[in-house]
Amino acid sequence: MQSNTIVTITLITVKVTVEPSDVETVGDAVTLICSISDVTESMRLVWVNSNGKIAEEKTFTRRNKEDKSLSLIVWKGDRGRRKWTCILFHQNMPQVSVPYYREFRGK
Repeated sequence: MQSNTIVTITLITVKVTVEPSDVETVGDAVTLICSISDVTESMRLVWVNSNGKIAEEKTFTRRNKEDKSLSLIVWKGDRGRRKWTCILFHQNMPQVSVPYYREFRGK
């Protein structure tokens, strides 16, 4: 008798956005938001600054699937650090890395 194997693949995407989106309206801070499309098991999102130091992190499980994002507030004094990276970890191994470069102008 022949057996059939069914393989299911779940694609999880990572997206980085910024609020406010218009550089010219930047006041004292902007918020970088790293979002994942789905949580299938324990995962961790981490924001890393240009020096390679962890700025913010959050662990997600199947139980807390409703909130699937990690926010990082970048204050005016931190704007010299123009590169931020959102990293998705699964079982303590980096799976996806999304760099975000931002040119801050203004006072």
